[in-house]
Amino acid sequence: DGGGARVENFTPGTNSSTIFRSCRAGQDGGGLDASTYQQEAGSSVLFENCSADTRQSALA
Repeated sequence: DGGGARVENFTPGTNSSTIFRSCRAGQDGGGLDASTYQQEAGSSVLFENCSADTRQSALA
């Protein structure tokens, strides 16, 4: 689970950027597998070429 990252809580900081590139997972979330996700004002998250064999390919 989570080819790029597997975390309990994912909250990018204000005015920050996060990039997940070429991430692959066998199951959930090729880019990110998080129990909660909250994006702060002015932040950005890019999923580029992420995949999973089953279920969601970018974010689970």
